[in-house]
Amino acid sequence: MPTHAIGLMKSMNDTNAFARYREVAGAALAKHGGRVVSSTPSPKQIEGPPRPLHALVILEFPDADAALAWRQDPDLAETHALRVDGADISFYIAASE
Repeated sequence: MPTHAIGLMKSMNDTNAFARYREVAGAALAKHGGRVVSSTPSPKQIEGPPRPLHALVILEFPDADAALAWRQDPDLAETHALRVDGADISFYIAASE
């Protein structure tokens, strides 16, 4: 069953590092069957206390194991480091249990 990973970006820390990340992110996702479903700069909040976000991204993987494999793949450590250096972003797996 497809699983989504939701990324909430609070801020951009290093635009150069994040630009380099974007150059390699697609191949890193594809390695584990992932793809970008949506990437939205400055998403509009519709409920709850104000929590401004710089961006929101929704990724899709074949299953939760593939999403975890993408994040834990040692061959992608440099790719993930570019993202971590470039932005304050957290990812959450949204999967039915």
